[in-house]
Amino acid sequence: MKFSSSFLILLLFMCNSFAQGSENSLFANQKQGVEAVLELKEGTLIVRLYSFKEKIAHLESTEGKARADFEQERIDYANQTIMQEFSQDYDFSNVVFTYGKELDQYLQNTKEDIFLNKDLEFDSEIQIKDGSIFILASRSTSNFKLCDTKHTPIENPSIEYISHHLDSKFQGGLDAMTQGFREIATSKKSALKMNKRLYSIAKANTK
Repeated sequence: MKFSSSFLILLLFMCNSFAQGSENSLFANQKQGVEAVLELKEGTLIVRLYSFKEKIAHLESTEGKARADFEQERIDYANQTIMQEFSQDYDFSNVVFTYGKELDQYLQNTKEDIFLNKDLEFDSEIQIKDGSIFILASRSTSNFKLCDTKHTPIENPSIEYISHHLDSKFQGGLDAMTQGFREIATSKKSALKMNKRLYSIAKANTK
């Protein structure tokens, strides 16, 4: 009998702790799939770009400033092209852009004014509206997925954006031409494809 009572008390304590933790989690978003898409329509999409600061610092120390500057230019061009793509082809929700480190600080309420303008400068005038926040993030340089603010991918349905802007480390000539054709054939259509998919899901599930 003692064991049963103790077990029940422990079970109740664990359930209560879990419920409180879920209620008190800042930016917690347990919505998945269709519900997340409907929330996103009234909220904000934060596109998480790459800065590669450690890579640039390593290149500068090992191969020199000229090589590091070249790589920085390539990364900046890729990020600006992603931003341009979304500004032209995406209007399902409000959309802003930032880097991973700054985004993590923002979600932890330790940093503000993290959003980037078209010149990749932090701009305090760029603010997000009230409403749900979702993140378009990736663990690679090409396959981005719609996630909640815990960086958990949204499933059923899964929403993806494919970018090849950072795939090729071209130096010029044929490599540069190949990169250009790849962007025209795939990347420049990706934001548009994602936008249409979101609208289609929202329309099919709006009463």
